[in-house]
Amino acid sequence: MKIKILKAFYTGLVLLSVMFLSLIYKNYNLQKEFYEKGNSLKQENKLIPAIDAYERVILAYIPLSPYNNKAISEIQNLCEKLTSYDRLYCLETLKAALFQIQSFYQPYSQIKEKTTEEIIKLRTQLYMKDLNIPQAKEKEIFSIMDEITRKEFNPDKFWSFLVPITLIGWVGLVIAGIWYRKVYYFLGAGISFIIWIISLYMA
Repeated sequence: MKIKILKAFYTGLVLLSVMFLSLIYKNYNLQKEFYEKGNSLKQENKLIPAIDAYERVILAYIPLSPYNNKAISEIQNLCEKLTSYDRLYCLETLKAALFQIQSFYQPYSQIKEKTTEEIIKLRTQLYMKDLNIPQAKEKEIFSIMDEITRKEFNPDKFWSFLVPITLIGWVGLVIAGIWYRKVYYFLGAGISFIIWIISLYMA
């Protein structure tokens, strides 16, 4: 019995490792592809499409990948070249991408905070300019924009924590169900999958 359990454990571990490495390989190729696409679009002076391409690099995030920092730096540099609502779009794209790759692990927190502050300032300036609001109300508008902006992308820590846990549970239970051919493992996998989808939505 112990030998069967050990075999099942090691088989599951190997399968999980293969799946994990396959995902890393796939995402790395995606990062490379979209980074090169972004560079090509930038050379053609198609800055907004280039930003979108670099965003895809970030969304295919792999810890320690050199393309993470490269894509972030490219977007930051492009944001500096843009003005008005194009710059706002650029900053919000970067912010949204950085928030989407976080879970219980939160990479690039300083860049996220700096980008958020820049968005708040720019939103305040554009709002006041468009509506011709007196300078005396700048602090009031800034406070409103601060509250709105920080609330927009504020993922729930509990649900963010559940996302990777339920994903691992789902894969593990499917493997156990195939190995042991027991219905309750598949039922557990179904429940884990549902919780995983809910967690993705709620986070």
